[in-house]
Formats: sequence, structure tokens, C-alpha cells
Amino acid sequence: MQSHDPNDPVSVVNCHTAIVATIRSWGTEELPTVELLVG
Repeated sequence: MQSHDPNDPVSVVNCHTAIVATIRSWGTEELPTVELLVG
């Protein structure tokens, strides 16, 4: 995963989208933990 600039909203959204996509590939069992992490 490429690093992102916290000041760049597009990069933040892309990173978040990538995280969500990864979680969906794992299954919903991981959702509670990740929801806390990405808050």
C-alpha cells in the first residue's frame, strides 16, 4: 500500500477504501476491530 499524505483528502480516502476492501475480503468477522482502528 502506498503511503498517503494526511493533508491530502484524496489519498486518505483511497487508503480508507483500500482498507475497507481488504476487510471485505477477510469477512465481516474482522469489521469490529478495524472500525475501531479507522474510527
